[in-house]
Amino acid sequence: MGYVYYKDQQGKFRWRFQDDNNRSVAESALAYEKVADFQTDIALLKASAEATVTEQPASPTQSKNIKRLSLAALLVVATLLLLLAFALGARPLTLAAIKNFFTLRFENLTAREWAVLLTPAFGAVIATLTHYADWKWKGGGIRHRVKEIAGGHYQVQADVAAATMTKQSVLAAIAAILLTIVQTARHAGTGPGTPLSFPTFAAELSTVGFLASIVLLLVSMKCYDYANRFNLHQDHKEVLLKKGLNLDIYSWYLLLYSFGMASAIISETLSIVLTIVIGILLWWYYFIHVEA
Repeated sequence: MGYVYYKDQQGKFRWRFQDDNNRSVAESALAYEKVADFQTDIALLKASAEATVTEQPASPTQSKNIKRLSLAALLVVATLLLLLAFALGARPLTLAAIKNFFTLRFENLTAREWAVLLTPAFGAVIATLTHYADWKWKGGGIRHRVKEIAGGHYQVQADVAAATMTKQSVLAAIAAILLTIVQTARHAGTGPGTPLSFPTFAAELSTVGFLASIVLLLVSMKCYDYANRFNLHQDHKEVLLKKGLNLDIYSWYLLLYSFGMASAIISETLSIVLTIVIGILLWWYYFIHVEA
C-alpha cells in the first residue's frame, strides 16, 4: 500500500494511491512537470487522516437541470391528462365542440358585458407593469421598499408564519363561502346548445377564480409551514417564504377578481364600478411615501 508515480502519454508526472492488492484507490487530477511538484499534494493527503467526510451539494447547474426536467415531466403529464379529460368526456374533442364552447359564451355579449370581462384584465396588466416599474425605477412602492432592505427581506420567525397562515385560513374560508353563494346563484335554465346568460357565465368565471385562489392559498400555507417546520438554512427559508408570498399575492388578486366577477350576477355596472374601486384601493396601499 502506498503512492506510485508515473509518466503519462504527454511525458508529465501523475500519481495514484494503491492498496495492498495494487488496486487504485485515488489518482491525481493534475499532471506535473517535475516529481517535486506533487510532493506537497501527497503530504497534504497524508496529513488528512482527521479530515471530515461531507457530501458535496448538487451544483447549481445540476439543480437547475433537475428542476427543468421535473417541470417538463409535469407539463407533459398535465397536457396528456387534459387531452384525455376532453377527448374522453361527455363529448369528443373536436374543433366544432371547441368553437361551440366559446360561441355559447362570447357570441352575444353586449358592450357592458365585455367591459365586465375586460376591466379586471386591464387591471392585471396595469398592476404587473406598476410592479415592474416600481422595482426598476424605484417608485416608492412596496417592491421598491423591500428591495432596499439590507440583509434578509423576510421575517422568518415562527410566530410571523403562524399569523400569516391564520390569515390565509380565514381567506380560504371566505373564498369557500363566496364560492357556495355563487353556486346557488347559478341557474340551469340553459339547455345544451343554447347561449348562456351572462350571469351564468360570470358565475362560471368567478367559480374558477375562487377555486384557484383557494388552491394558491393552500400551497402558500405549505410554503410557510415547511419554512418553519424544518431546520433549514436561512437562505432556504427565505426562498420558501418568497414562494409563499408570491402565491399569496396571486391568490389575493384572484380573490378580488372573483369577487368583482361574482357581483356581475347582480349587476354588470356594479361589477365594473367595484373592480375599479378595488384597483384604486390597491394603488393607494401599495405606494409608501413619508410626508416631510
